[in-house]
Amino acid sequence: FFAPVRMEASGAPRCALADVLSVRLSRDDLEKWVNQLQAADDVACGCFVRVLLDGDADCRKYRMARIHSVSTIPNAYTFGNLTTTDKLLTLDFGHFSASYQMNTISNSPILQTELDDWLRSGKVSLGDFEAFLGRKQAQLAPLRAGGPARRSDTTMVDRLASDSSSRGTISRLATEMDQDTVEPVQEEQQSHKKRNSSRDDPDTRLQALL
Repeated sequence: FFAPVRMEASGAPRCALADVLSVRLSRDDLEKWVNQLQAADDVACGCFVRVLLDGDADCRKYRMARIHSVSTIPNAYTFGNLTTTDKLLTLDFGHFSASYQMNTISNSPILQTELDDWLRSGKVSLGDFEAFLGRKQAQLAPLRAGGPARRSDTTMVDRLASDSSSRGTISRLATEMDQDTVEPVQEEQQSHKKRNSSRDDPDTRLQALL
């Protein structure tokens, strides 16, 4: 059972921006969600995001949306701090829904005008919003604990090594590192041999005595 949503005089549901922001996921939050919470669907679903729809650098169009569901795609992509994922977010815009990669999610907060547009855009069902807020805020607590998003893998070399297309790069880098280490040693050994050879030469010893 869902309690009826309180309505404004305009007919739009009453929903405070502060409440929305408390359960909003930024791109950084989503990176933590992937790396630290293994992209658990129940954590993300129901949260709000600010998504870039289109536009160039001078005129970008953002909209507020609610995460309806999470799906998996065959080809992974990269977003944030080199985090790789195969998850897509299906976003509810009120009157339609569409799937988006997480690299389109903004780190900037949702604006009041964007919230108003979302509430007026179509049939919006917030259900028992207060109960939802309490439950969702508890689920998001690990993401709010602070600290940067951590990749689940240990090093970039590990990431490359797991990719068969990058093994040639790993081999080349390792060879170059070996050469950088070996060549100075070889030069020092050759220089040492020359000094020893000079000391053993009779003419050199005679010049030293004179």
